Amino acid sequence: KSSIQVKDQDREERGERHEERGEAAQLASLAKIDATQATSAALAQVPGTVLKVALDNENGDLVYSVEVKTASNDIKDVKVDAGNAAVLHVDAEHQGEDEGEDE
Repeated sequence: KSSIQVKDQDREERGERHEERGEAAQLASLAKIDATQATSAALAQVPGTVLKVALDNENGDLVYSVEVKTASNDIKDVKVDAGNAAVLHVDAEHQGEDEGEDE
């Protein structure tokens, strides 16, 4: 659980067309840290190169999703609390073994 909770019911009231844009603005207004702070926290946990940073509503939790490419070419999806920069979870982004297997 993150320190910032997001209500999902707002999504239904706005309608489908404006959902993405409206939700992004709402999430940004709730976040207490910025993408730079989230990136620093993610890299402290998983050293590598940042590929992408996005502010997401993960099951009602407001988190930054930071994709990091490690030295071994693994891609990790690091979930960083948008309220306090705590690393909540690290996922392997590409779990299939088919990429780069022949090298």
